[in-house]
Amino acid sequence: MAQLVHQLMEARDEKRLLRLQRELQAAPLLIVNELAYVPLSPTGAELLFEVFSQRYEHGSTIVTSNLPFEEWTAVFGSERLTGALLDRLTHHVCFLAVTGESVTVSLSPRLDLIPIGFNGVEPLPLARMKAQAEKRFRKGPAVRSNATEVRWKALRSALGATP
Repeated sequence: MAQLVHQLMEARDEKRLLRLQRELQAAPLLIVNELAYVPLSPTGAELLFEVFSQRYEHGSTIVTSNLPFEEWTAVFGSERLTGALLDRLTHHVCFLAVTGESVTVSLSPRLDLIPIGFNGVEPLPLARMKAQAEKRFRKGPAVRSNATEVRWKALRSALGATP
């Protein structure tokens, strides 16, 4: 999301905002990851709101967020703007609540495997670090990949695509 807002503000400054907004509106699918994760400036919040308003009922949009809706006001800085944004995002919506361990965390090496020397402690050798990470990855990806495949099939079905 931060990158999209940055692109919108840069386009506004360079007098090419309308062109970028048309491109975003014409996209068949817009995916905004980690919405409401980083607080926005008032201008950034208004520009992002405008993108969602222009896409409303015209294109599919996927939004991910770790924050509940009631905490979005702190990110967008305005209760009125947040309410209007949520009205557009939650109309004709399909909510997918993903619970459990984060896929990003589960597929990442643990912090104790990071090869950084600290307070005189030598880091793990890279080969050992890779072996441990691969061992952890092999422990449970069948369950995660099956669940992920089920989510993708549901999402494709909701969007009208063939699985």
